[in-house]
Amino acid sequence: MLATPANAAEQCAAPEGFPNPALVATMQRGVNLPNWDHPDPAMRPTVEQLRALRVEGFTHIRLPVERPPLADGEEQQQFAQALFEQIILLRSLDYTVSIDLHAGHLAEPYLNQGPEAARKFLSDIWRRLAPVVRLFDRQQVAVELLNEPPAGAAEWEETARGLISDIRRWLPDHTIIVGPAGPQRFDA
Repeated sequence: MLATPANAAEQCAAPEGFPNPALVATMQRGVNLPNWDHPDPAMRPTVEQLRALRVEGFTHIRLPVERPPLADGEEQQQFAQALFEQIILLRSLDYTVSIDLHAGHLAEPYLNQGPEAARKFLSDIWRRLAPVVRLFDRQQVAVELLNEPPAGAAEWEETARGLISDIRRWLPDHTIIVGPAGPQRFDA
């Protein structure tokens, strides 16, 4: 059966007892926002485009983090500031937000070394992102561990379990989204 918008939304409902059902409900009308941090400001989505999406009924923005900071220092501080400002903008437009790590290309060598190496690498990235996320209401901002992890299901599950444990130290109450291993596209 093909998922239509009506029954797709029903399938995305939060399970009973889930601590943040309102956030999941907003995700039913969500969209990715690529290029929000593009080096060329002309390539970034505009406020007008974001407002137009809101008028069309979109309620959630999935914010891909494709160029995460890999070291502490000035670059990390600049990225943290840009991420903070983007979340502020999206919240001012009444969107909920999920911070979605799109760093599979960077994580793949570590995933190939095994779950512990991957966990350490990804945990280090989330350690740098968590202080920004922590500034926002857990009912409004979630985190997604890694988009389309380039790993087998068993390896990814073990990596994800350890990574969740690490992230909970920094973000004890925020919703953590865990997708399956491998591509999640219709053409994959």
